Amino acid sequence: MKRVLSSAACGMLSLLAIIAAPALGGVTVYDATQLNYDRYEVIERLWVDSWRTAVYMPQAATREAAVADLVKAAERLDADGLVNVYCPTPHRGDAADSHYCYGYAIRLKK
Repeated sequence: MKRVLSSAACGMLSLLAIIAAPALGGVTVYDATQLNYDRYEVIERLWVDSWRTAVYMPQAATREAAVADLVKAAERLDADGLVNVYCPTPHRGDAADSHYCYGYAIRLKK
């Protein structure tokens, strides 16, 4: 149990380091605690809602590159930001480019 918690904690710390750079391009990556639910509307849940993810999930060589790919997808939707970004830790034995992330593309309410 302790090992699982420390692995999860490491993953969260890595994700927080990515989120520390608030704006990547025109899309801001928000921590789940930064916005109330009533301040935004969800445009799309990226890379989970599509039928294509049953066959293929976009993967990158690093976690940072996977978040950058997610940001590009959000930009194509004219999103203002991303929330609930999650990047699972690759399993041992996976290919080197097995990093992927998913999250919600959002539009801030005016």
